[in-house]
Amino acid sequence: MPGSAKNPSMNPTISLEDENEVTSLIEPEDPVISLDERRRVAALRHVMKQQAVVEGEFHRALHQLECQFQHRYQELFNRRRELVTGESNPTEAECQSLDQTFEVGAVDDGTSSGKGIPEFWLQVLQAAPETSALIFDADLPALTHLTDITCSWAEEPMGFTLSFHFSSNHFFSNPVLTKTCLLSTGPTAVDEMSGAARISSTEGCTIDWLKGKNLVTKTLQKTIKTKAGQSKTVTKDVKLDSFFSFFSSPPVSEQKRLQYEPAIDDLSAAGELMTHFDTAYFIKDRLIPRAVLYLTGEAADDYSSGESESESQAADDSEDSLGEKLESVSRQNKLPHK
Repeated sequence: MPGSAKNPSMNPTISLEDENEVTSLIEPEDPVISLDERRRVAALRHVMKQQAVVEGEFHRALHQLECQFQHRYQELFNRRRELVTGESNPTEAECQSLDQTFEVGAVDDGTSSGKGIPEFWLQVLQAAPETSALIFDADLPALTHLTDITCSWAEEPMGFTLSFHFSSNHFFSNPVLTKTCLLSTGPTAVDEMSGAARISSTEGCTIDWLKGKNLVTKTLQKTIKTKAGQSKTVTKDVKLDSFFSFFSSPPVSEQKRLQYEPAIDDLSAAGELMTHFDTAYFIKDRLIPRAVLYLTGEAADDYSSGESESESQAADDSEDSLGEKLESVSRQNKLPHK
């Protein structure tokens, strides 16, 4: 129809921003990419942004499903805690799939050593590369008192809380240390192409350290001379490398800046923040539900593909050490080891 010719750049489903973005990605003088192909790439990017919206809705629905099932999971995790701490003995039914490494005689005879599996959660944390990298020698005595790690989900605000349960110890008075993670889904201004759930901010807890037992901060004192010639004592808090730094969180505004606009001097703090984000997700999704597989070394199969020779050797060394620990566990619980 005369006068009704359409502008080839007009398309109600493709924004000018999409077209401009594609133009910036593809050099205009490139003879291989035609105008039609550029428009199609712009349309594909537009479709992917819509995918991100749907992906966000999916992950929100998935989180709601996790919330609905958490009570059923927790019943099983409570039973695991009873077995680990020695509160009760395994039943014959529970031992039907007994690992071939062990032999047992009678079970559920009404007696209990009361020991369960000593240092179960410390062994699990040390067996997983994601968490072992955060553990330092000074942390070990405190982590021997770790009796359970649990996770609770919340629909609104969308997020989850990790709880680390401790027996009475001479490091801190808290029976439970927590890390709460708030989540967001859907595309963001920083990443328009992904709708996956991500941690947007975290909130740690205050650890009530007993005198002289603080593992995350050391206070140094120094005596200096003032201009008047008088002596003055100044103190300075120095941050220590510790697993327990996981339970501290910068203010939310600071977390946002470290995620999206870190300064050069902030790169270390930004890296630590993102490591804590990744660690929290790992503990929730992998470590808590698969704890026994990290204890036995079976979870090492998850890391077997694509690892370097040195990483493989480190994993072998870890498995050897874990095997020795399992033998010790079997002896303490009077389970003859093959």
